[in-house]
Amino acid sequence: ADSSFKGAKLLGAALGGVDNGKRNRFAGIDFSSADMRETAYKSASFERCIFGHTRLEKTNFQGTSFVDCRFEGEVRDVLFNRFAFQGEEFPPNEMVNVDFRRASLRFVDFRGLTLDRVHFPEDKEHIVIRNCAAALDKVLLLFRKQEDPAAKMLIYFLENYRKWMVPNQAQGVINARDLFEVAGENGVNLFLAALSK
Repeated sequence: ADSSFKGAKLLGAALGGVDNGKRNRFAGIDFSSADMRETAYKSASFERCIFGHTRLEKTNFQGTSFVDCRFEGEVRDVLFNRFAFQGEEFPPNEMVNVDFRRASLRFVDFRGLTLDRVHFPEDKEHIVIRNCAAALDKVLLLFRKQEDPAAKMLIYFLENYRKWMVPNQAQGVINARDLFEVAGENGVNLFLAALSK
């Protein structure tokens, strides 16, 4: 608690191990510029933690919960889940007051989360979608009627994104650069046009 892990080399560390039903708790920790790539979790708790330009690539937080945490810089290839696989005995991750406003979210997945208390970036790079499940269902319906190759690539990408949503998901976010990598500039334009409808 209330410690600094700034610049720490934590590559592959088991930070979220569970022992006799007890999990690790990190409170008031500054992980800025730490290397936390591929860190391992079943469940843990992060409260009032700062992830400023922290390397998190290929990290699956499983059932780890986040409360009053802030992320800055690129967050790439990261999974946030409500529960770990077969980890329903632990408190759910509800992402309470989690701030991504100064982050760049690249291929980040939020699984089984309502995201109603998450602050996403408000810039041209990020497309924040309200009433996300219903909106994507309509977008996918439009794309399935099209023959455009970009639309077909978007279907695959969006179906994978959609399958992890809960019916009451308040919002979601997709990075326009992720769409560009998947389906090119035409794909980005197609998606934005479909979403505006």
